Amino acid sequence: MEEGHEVVVIDNLSSGKVENLSKEVKFYRMDIQDRKLEACAKSKVNKIIFASSAAVYGEPQYLGISAIKRYQEK
Repeated sequence: MEEGHEVVVIDNLSSGKVENLSKEVKFYRMDIQDRKLEACAKSKVNKIIFASSAAVYGEPQYLGISAIKRYQEK
């Protein structure tokens, strides 16, 4: 945003709060798997940043949490 980029946040707020977002971002309350992402492709959106809380993997046993490693351990 400091460099003039437009930031759009897509989140279903299952574990967060809209109050935690900057007032400068465009916010859409929806699930990341929603078909509206297809509209991004059709509209030629050229970059999407997917960010997820590492909390979904539980307490880390080491630094550098890997979903693949965690599933291999089970």
